[in-house]
Amino acid sequence: MNKQISSAALSLRLWFLTSAVYSILMAILILYKQDTYTIIIFILPICLFTTIPAFLALWATLTIIKWFKWNGFFAWAFFCTAIFVITLLYGNLNTFLLDIAINNFQNNSYFHQFLLATCFIAFCILTAIILSLNYLQNIFHQTLKNNKMEQNNLLNETDQVSSYDTSAKKSNSNKILIKAFIMGVMILFLLIPTLFITNLVEEREKRQESVVQEVCSKWANEQTIGPPFIYLPYTVTEKTPDNKNKVYTKNLYLLPQDLQLEGKLIPEIRPRSIYKVYLYKSSLDIKGTFKPTIPADIPLENIDFTKAKICFLLNDIKGIDEKLGIQFNGNNVDFAPGLPFKETVFKLNKAPKITSIEDRTTPDAILSEDIEGLSASIPFTKDMINTSILFNMTAKINGSESLRFLPLAANSKFKLNSEWTNPKFDGNKVPSDRKINDSGFEATWNFNSANLPFNTVLKEFVVHPSTYAFGVSLVQPADHYSKTNRCIKYAILFIGLSFSLFFIIEIMQKNPFHPIQYLLVGVALLVFFTLLLSISEFLMFDFAYVIAASAIVLLITLHAKAHFKSIKTAAIFGLFIGGLYSFIFVLIRLEDTALLVGSIGLFIMLSVAMYASRKINWYTN
Repeated sequence: MNKQISSAALSLRLWFLTSAVYSILMAILILYKQDTYTIIIFILPICLFTTIPAFLALWATLTIIKWFKWNGFFAWAFFCTAIFVITLLYGNLNTFLLDIAINNFQNNSYFHQFLLATCFIAFCILTAIILSLNYLQNIFHQTLKNNKMEQNNLLNETDQVSSYDTSAKKSNSNKILIKAFIMGVMILFLLIPTLFITNLVEEREKRQESVVQEVCSKWANEQTIGPPFIYLPYTVTEKTPDNKNKVYTKNLYLLPQDLQLEGKLIPEIRPRSIYKVYLYKSSLDIKGTFKPTIPADIPLENIDFTKAKICFLLNDIKGIDEKLGIQFNGNNVDFAPGLPFKETVFKLNKAPKITSIEDRTTPDAILSEDIEGLSASIPFTKDMINTSILFNMTAKINGSESLRFLPLAANSKFKLNSEWTNPKFDGNKVPSDRKINDSGFEATWNFNSANLPFNTVLKEFVVHPSTYAFGVSLVQPADHYSKTNRCIKYAILFIGLSFSLFFIIEIMQKNPFHPIQYLLVGVALLVFFTLLLSISEFLMFDFAYVIAASAIVLLITLHAKAHFKSIKTAAIFGLFIGGLYSFIFVLIRLEDTALLVGSIGLFIMLSVAMYASRKINWYTN
């Protein structure tokens, strides 16, 4: 039954349906995220008022189509272009509203916000168009029907047959173009769920990070270790503006002249729920020599040698596995938690500027990075100045994920070995020498006074751990979350090429594939990513990929067999989809050459598609 309707009435219908769908969805989001009810009753009136320009634009678009008597493909193309422009404009305006409805939406980039808001508006408009599809088809094809009636009255029987054939060809051509356009729109809409799948991957990854952080907090966090140094307090007297003497205490820090550290890293993998936490134990042998000197501007009598201490920096003292002590100048002393000074020279930010004598009594640096420490009183006298003092210690330190050191010595050598086969050397300096094989790694770092911008005597100098720290991180061999995210980036390739294959086969075999069937195939391709994510949390990523891909290939192959009634055609679909999954798997495994291989692969696929469709007559059935 033909449903006659005016341009104004149809525009009004589309305008109201779109606003209604938008209001319902926004109300659901607000109820789910904000738990507020008062604003909901105002959503539809506000939406109708703010979208009056969109209603006028729709009215003008439909009026132009009827005025110029456009029909078929040209009418749909002009109408969809107008809808596209309206969607972009209101998607930009809707970004802020959707930001309010979803609490964590502001954490994303503006492009991500705009994309999601535009897809939200497009879904509402598409719903209204589907509900009004009969009315739109009546307007877009009314002129064509009138022209056919006039031709049938004027032409003879022979001419009528010829005209019918021409109209049939044109109608079939328009149907193919319209269906191709619908497929393109459907591909874009199927990309919307990939945003939610990406959020799901990020949520699972954050869950893993929270579990890892919980286990590490009970074991020990990342460790940054500073070798032993000597602490000496001394006094300074200065006059205040009112001519009174002000005495305050400052600190002197003496670093080793020579330092050697040899360590062994023993990795441990602790399962927690479905996750694995990478921990380590380390055994460090540290030895070296102090050659303490005192600056000429500090009198020896101002130094309190009785409060001399040797200090050892450690990021997390929970990681101390055994009693920690040091042999200093032949004397064995044990470390105790805590540093003998409130201020520290080890920090991330610059030291505060001193503008008055009173400022000198405040800490000259505040530690913004969690570096704790230990200290022990040592027998230190002024007779030890300018002499060689030997020290050595063994430290058994536990930690997680990474182990870093600070090169606090004039000349130092750090040597580290482990059975871990996937190390990541990071920090200020890469190893001078390293070996990595199937049995583990061995790395050596060398420093000397020529490549460090400080000497062995520190007063107000600030050492930045983030600048000078170096070491190794235990890299997880297979990060399935990052690989799953990389797979999702190829979603448009999965969907686009699969739809193209179905489209070509249905034209060649003259067996149309319904848009609902295209939608089901697209959803199946999206389910692959959720299968991959869930299975990879229990199995290795490669096995999970094979299982998920095999399930989807089998599903689509059986669906093609049921529709086309041909085992040969179903086999073509199976081989094509399977080859596509294999191609994406190779791209994921590649690193530096992924772009090159991907570009060549896409070129080959395009060439095959063009060759396969070379004999298709797009204008006839």
